[in-house]
Amino acid sequence: MDKICILIDSGNTRIKARAFVVGHPDASSDLNKAIIDEITIYNQEYARILGFVEKIQRQGQIVKVYGISVATENIRSDLENVFVSLNLKKAKEFKQSEPIIWLESEEKAFSLTNMYESPKQLGVDRWFGIIGAHYHLTQQLKDDSNRALIHVSFGTATTVDCMHNEQLIGGTILPGLQMMFDSLFRGTAHLPKVATSASDIVNFPLNTHAAIQTGVVCAQAGAVFRQVQKLWFLTTQVPYVFISGGAKDTIVDEIRSICSHWSTAAGLPSVECIELETTVLDGLQYFVSKEM
Repeated sequence: MDKICILIDSGNTRIKARAFVVGHPDASSDLNKAIIDEITIYNQEYARILGFVEKIQRQGQIVKVYGISVATENIRSDLENVFVSLNLKKAKEFKQSEPIIWLESEEKAFSLTNMYESPKQLGVDRWFGIIGAHYHLTQQLKDDSNRALIHVSFGTATTVDCMHNEQLIGGTILPGLQMMFDSLFRGTAHLPKVATSASDIVNFPLNTHAAIQTGVVCAQAGAVFRQVQKLWFLTTQVPYVFISGGAKDTIVDEIRSICSHWSTAAGLPSVECIELETTVLDGLQYFVSKEM
């Protein structure tokens, strides 16, 4: 019977869970080969997490549960109660005393260094996101581990984190796409409520809806492009840009466009913008696999 590890990524809006086989021989170079299943739900949909884990229990023996959380303490506690209700401890193979082992940001993760002034204050999702991006750089793309890279997460907030020479050298945080739209609607008397869509991004908007859409998307893309330029000036390397998060589909084309215009005009190699679906879980699985 396979030994299985459960991973939890508890965010501001959604919870993601993944189950993978511990000790799979090919997983160090390709995480997908060890993955059994995964699920994404909205916060408070705990019955779906329960059903997910019960299904996994029929496929093997759960031996570890790891998690990261940037959500409220109530959500974290509710998730723990879900796993308590499963009574995993009754199995002798279950190797932990707490229902979920919650991981935090650290100064080091194998060869990677977190240069944040206070490493533990770096959002844990950002830390494991950059670990996941580094995994894709070195194991999937087979590029130099010292290559400059950026991990962008378009979630409730947008984060843009930079790595060079296996060091997280810093990053930025700004309001997420929907938060920007909502702030314009709430903070003004006459501007409409706008939903996210890439279809209204135009060079010279001629209606208010398109003006808001274009302005907000360009603000998000511009924040990414600034870090691309800053990393280029620092390292003389055109960085890889790994893009994840629920709002990425609305913004990714604008990022590619602005980066392409810049690299062409400057006579530089093109900026590779790579979309990823579960960068944080990938980083978490890569980290846990090395630790177990």
